[in-house]
Amino acid sequence: TGYMGTFGTTKGSQLRTGAGRKYKQGEEVYASYGPKSAAEYLLDHGFVTQQTRSMTTCVAEISFEIDPDDRFYDDKLDVLEFETYDSAPMEPLQSFDIVSEVGRDGEPDPAMIQFLRLLKL
Repeated sequence: TGYMGTFGTTKGSQLRTGAGRKYKQGEEVYASYGPKSAAEYLLDHGFVTQQTRSMTTCVAEISFEIDPDDRFYDDKLDVLEFETYDSAPMEPLQSFDIVSEVGRDGEPDPAMIQFLRLLKL
């Protein structure tokens, strides 16, 4: 038991095989993630299942916040006010859309990358 998923926020579980089923070393094991929307698969696991790929676009929202207890909190707020992406001030709590779309290159939002870099300083 632990945490898993794209961002390490989904509670994990133990792998248990059915009664009487024995697996050989290296044998493929199939897992069911349960019934979820395409957005939930994308956010929790970082992929979209074959069943949900027939949908043209899947969107999930994810939020990040600068910790008010961060010793550089005030400095980071100054950076957000004066040095942000495209000169648009950002708040200490930001939400971004994670999008899976047919034909899309998968590049993340540059503003999200900039915010995460600041967050981790």
